[in-house]
Amino acid sequence: MPGALENGDLQVDYQPVVALEGGRLVGVEAVLRWQHPQLDALSHERCAQLAEQTGVVHAVGLWWLRTAAEAARSWRQRTGDVVPPVALDLTSSQAQDPDLVAKVRTVLAQTDLRPADLELRMPLPAMRTVTGASVGKVGADAEDNLGVLAEMGVRTALHDFACGAGELACLAELPVHAVRIAQPVARQVACNVSAIPAQVLRAVVPMVRSAGISVVACEVDTEEQADWWRGVGADRVVGTLFGQPGPPQFIERMLGSPVAT
Repeated sequence: MPGALENGDLQVDYQPVVALEGGRLVGVEAVLRWQHPQLDALSHERCAQLAEQTGVVHAVGLWWLRTAAEAARSWRQRTGDVVPPVALDLTSSQAQDPDLVAKVRTVLAQTDLRPADLELRMPLPAMRTVTGASVGKVGADAEDNLGVLAEMGVRTALHDFACGAGELACLAELPVHAVRIAQPVARQVACNVSAIPAQVLRAVVPMVRSAGISVVACEVDTEEQADWWRGVGADRVVGTLFGQPGPPQFIERMLGSPVAT
């Protein structure tokens, strides 16, 4: 991973976040990809894990943030439109980084983006335990980062949201405008809409939405899955039904038009 960053082998792909009603492009997720010489293409999750394990997560994270911001600037310059926010799912180490706010300020200044052009999502375990209690100083650092970013106007959110009782309690205390459903939960629902996770989502999603917080469903790959998430109250979706992660030009072609499925 350190060599991949130094040699320019890492890349950032972009996947559309689409409104379930109307099919508008309402966001873009920026995800890491590494075309590994022996292991083929590594997913964002694997890249982030390796960056954490090899100690280069902050260097990778800053490059990733700057690359995504530069793509957003390019879209705005080429289309003349207001671009949807670019979302990054931060790791725990990034969320807890005492220099995170300074890095975001620098990237915004370098790319001439507004704070609202960025959506930074943090994993709740970086701040709180499953019961909602603080995880100590590093958790307090992450929570401080979240609060300052929100005050700046950056769109703040949580990812890997599993709909637990402790997570729900935290929503009333944290300045977030959106949650992204955890992939394992979404996969269970995709396999069986009668399973317990699906029943929990039917109860929880309307409560989250009633608090003014958007719910982003992931792994939406069929029309039937999109209809199910629409029925439980999710308002935004990500999945192959609406587009695979791809180069910046893929998003540029979608700007200003409903997303065809």
